[in-house]
Amino acid sequence: MALCRGEPSVPQLVLACCTALVIGEGVRTEGIFKHVAPAEAVERMSTCVAGGRPALIPPGTSPHVIATLLKNFLLGLEEPLLTYRLLPDWITAAADLDSGRVDALLAALPAANANVLRLLLEVAYYVNGNAADTEMDSLALAQALAPCVAWLPPALKPARPVAASGDGADAQEPASAANADVPATATGGAAVAAAEGAQKIVPLEGDEAQAVVLVLESLINRYAHIFG
Repeated sequence: MALCRGEPSVPQLVLACCTALVIGEGVRTEGIFKHVAPAEAVERMSTCVAGGRPALIPPGTSPHVIATLLKNFLLGLEEPLLTYRLLPDWITAAADLDSGRVDALLAALPAANANVLRLLLEVAYYVNGNAADTEMDSLALAQALAPCVAWLPPALKPARPVAASGDGADAQEPASAANADVPATATGGAAVAAAEGAQKIVPLEGDEAQAVVLVLESLINRYAHIFG
């Protein structure tokens, strides 16, 4: 169950959360990513992994706390993981999931975003494999995670890159608001974004929201084929 440890531009918090979920009981926990952990427990964990040092999830931490912390980090990004620029393409790709458009969109993501998405999909793939225990199949997982990776751009809100933990070697340069390729990571504050949790975002609704769910469901089901 490799977790892409050698991949660049992955925030320490994301790597720590995904690793803890896979090697622990997270991928076999009922309702993982659906059930929300108590805010106090998530806040304590956010404080524990804050400060720019390598993130470490203490043994015995509730998988629901870890999953909620991960979702809060994603919701705390200035730009969604699927990016504002590519969002219309992700939505239209849902109409023909077998056309190869989804795979092309994966390749079009900024490297930081693509690496984080791959880790998230890997965890979801293992959870789906244990759906008899978790009661979270690929559709349920997609429904739980879609709001965390795609939302509408707030009007006139300037795009700013979100800092990532690590030693800075893999830091991404800030992208301009014009191209909207804001990487998921940069140097210094992944844990801060997680601690702050969900920012005020404009959620997708109706057919657009369902389209992202369908795309994620397909990616979870095809994870081994795409990345294997």
